Amino acid sequence: MTELKLDYDAINKYIRASSLQSVIMIGCDSVRKKHRGKSCALYSTVVCIRKATGEGKNVMYHGSRVFGASVTLPDYGKVIKSGKIANLRLRLIQEVTFALEAFDNVYEAIGKRPFEIHLDINSRPECESHVAMQEARGYVMGVTGYEPEFKPYALAASFAADAHAHGLLQ
Repeated sequence: MTELKLDYDAINKYIRASSLQSVIMIGCDSVRKKHRGKSCALYSTVVCIRKATGEGKNVMYHGSRVFGASVTLPDYGKVIKSGKIANLRLRLIQEVTFALEAFDNVYEAIGKRPFEIHLDINSRPECESHVAMQEARGYVMGVTGYEPEFKPYALAASFAADAHAHGLLQ
């Protein structure tokens, strides 16, 4: 198994050099895989800095810088007859834990910049990932004091971390 190794020195240096209007977004996503014949989950955590220039009503955004890292951990869940994963809630809460770990390592650099934690959990009750929404919200708010963003507004998790988990961002 591998270890999550975000380069927090580089991330914090980049954040501190960014405009105070730049938006900092943290997210994590996971993908189930087989690793040496065993079920595993690849967790990808990203810190996205949406670059801004200008002040007040004249703020303009110029893309994002994405820092990411992945770690593979055993996945103890079972796929039940319906095809659903029995431990989905556990895996989603592990994603939240990785996002909060990243938050803890960049919090001081963020300063007064806008900040969001994005969770790859759907806000719609009919979706499977909704099972962990309340626990995840409480976990994030208890640790950070911030209300997290959920799908469909959780772009750092749903797009950036997902792309990193699938090897599309390196």
